[in-house]
Amino acid sequence: MKTLKVRLGKNTHPIKIGTGILKKLPQWLGPAKQRSVTLVSDRVLRGPAQTLARDLRRHGFSVHLLFKTSTEALKTWSSVGSIYEELLQFGMDRKSVLIALGGGVIGDVTGFVAGTYLRGISWVNIPTTLLAQVDSAVGGKTGINLKGGKNLVGLFNQPSLVVCDVSLLKSLPAREIQSGLGEVMKYGLLRSRPAPLTRDLEKQVYQCLKTKILIVEKDEREVLGLREVLNLGHTFAHAIESVTKFRRYRHGEAVYLGLHAAIELSVIRGHLARADAEAMRDGISHMRVPSLPRRLSKMKLIAWMKRDKKVSGGRPKFVLLRGRGKPLLDSDVTDQEIKESLYNTGLI
Repeated sequence: MKTLKVRLGKNTHPIKIGTGILKKLPQWLGPAKQRSVTLVSDRVLRGPAQTLARDLRRHGFSVHLLFKTSTEALKTWSSVGSIYEELLQFGMDRKSVLIALGGGVIGDVTGFVAGTYLRGISWVNIPTTLLAQVDSAVGGKTGINLKGGKNLVGLFNQPSLVVCDVSLLKSLPAREIQSGLGEVMKYGLLRSRPAPLTRDLEKQVYQCLKTKILIVEKDEREVLGLREVLNLGHTFAHAIESVTKFRRYRHGEAVYLGLHAAIELSVIRGHLARADAEAMRDGISHMRVPSLPRRLSKMKLIAWMKRDKKVSGGRPKFVLLRGRGKPLLDSDVTDQEIKESLYNTGLI
């Protein structure tokens, strides 16, 4: 088992990474002292959730279970409102703890609820997908969607603990592992000396989180612009997800397409040499992902990009590359340049 620490002053917390380590959670939570715990779990994880609940009860915790369907439909006001009401019925108070057991959606919603219920209670994140373990479970970003776009309402709410038990990944469908690799590739481009892709999932999680922690610690709330580089490929990806109504792509698949578009846009904007761009494309493994619908218009994609929460002066802000490990922010991109990058990468 490896332990990383996210050093954020009063929000400093550990990340535990290993295989079969979830059974240690009761001791990591500390003395029960009649504390109430609500475990918010993906429905497909009923078995692991019930096992974890039994372990917590043996250690004196009062445990309630909430099973939710982990889709973007959970990230709505109505779903969040129903969770608040359920927590009230359970008698959850300010000393209670929320535990998220699931992928990024479960983590986003649980963290948002924890940060707003009774003006804030403690929470623990247990990511169960590769995508969440290598990226979204760390950094404290939580939120829900509006009709106008993804994650437009939210807050930074650091968990007290993150547990990445890679044994939870072994039952994932191949496509979910592929989705996680989209974020792994992003971190490979953000490192000046990328580590090769490996089948050792524990090593992949550790390598990606080490990179993310270094950035998050310097700019927890994105006020300096440093943390925004973690959105490499995401301006394209969020638009692709939105226009296809979150049904056609896993998030990491959309990020993978977004990485290719961002590399091409970097060339078009004069930041990156064509030869370097080709080397980067060769360095990220090639996924088999669904193509964009032929009827999809370029302008519709661009319109969604302009709804992104990081829009500056009415223009979408892109994370681009000067080279491997050399990201930059660019908000002077024209619609024509976006169209050209989409066309040159075969997305439209």
